[in-house]
Amino acid sequence: MTNIIQWNVRGLRANFEELRLLCNQYNPQIVAVQECQLRKDKIINLTGFSGLTKSSPGDNATGGVTLYVNKSVLFSEIKLDTDLQAVAVRVSAKKTLTVCNVYLPPSLDINFSDLEHLIQQLPAPFVLVGDLNAHSPLWGDVRQDSRGQMVEKLLNDYSLCLLNTGEPTYRHHSHNSFSVPDVSICDPSLTLEFDWLTHKDLCGSDHFPIILKTSLRADEPAAEHWKFDRADWMSFRTLCMSRLSDELALSEDPVARFTDTLIEIANQTIP
Repeated sequence: MTNIIQWNVRGLRANFEELRLLCNQYNPQIVAVQECQLRKDKIINLTGFSGLTKSSPGDNATGGVTLYVNKSVLFSEIKLDTDLQAVAVRVSAKKTLTVCNVYLPPSLDINFSDLEHLIQQLPAPFVLVGDLNAHSPLWGDVRQDSRGQMVEKLLNDYSLCLLNTGEPTYRHHSHNSFSVPDVSICDPSLTLEFDWLTHKDLCGSDHFPIILKTSLRADEPAAEHWKFDRADWMSFRTLCMSRLSDELALSEDPVARFTDTLIEIANQTIP
């Protein structure tokens, strides 16, 4: 499965070292950060990860999202038709799933159709994480606002599940109060796949990092992965040319024969 770090970093440059330490601690496949405060879709490279970003509109370095994908994971970007600060990828780890990272500034004028249009573009099963600045007792906040009502309606209309446990995700330094503007939403099929928890330190932000940690049963082995960067592609190609012949198509079960032969070739040429 896929470990995910979700965090409103409140300035990626300012807290980048803290982010690297979190990655070393939790070994994530996906890192979704909000309020990166970078200009014009700039990105800060994170060693071992590929990155996608979307900045806030205008020239000011405010808001923005960045989605990092571990280079050991195969992924493709999902081109989103939305003005929202959102990026999404389709990843193939133990399961194939979509991960979408969203930041909705509190001042943004948003309606339900904006959220609905975004959800409709995400291939199932998906996980949507981010700072939505939406408040509701449903995910542990002490108050409810109109945006919280919109998210509740989204959960209900599309039969989605909430991973939040009710723990606060934001600390207001001036008032020393807590709230929950950050949410993690997923398809019902993924609900039991993750443990949701907050890191105990703010790490320089005013939002706690959130960890979506894979829930592996004791009897469930971790998935193995091909090490494509160490493959002998020349031998792989040669063996495919010689062994994936037309005769396979004439066999009793051509799909099974083709698959078995291809895996045998891969086992010989890819660690």
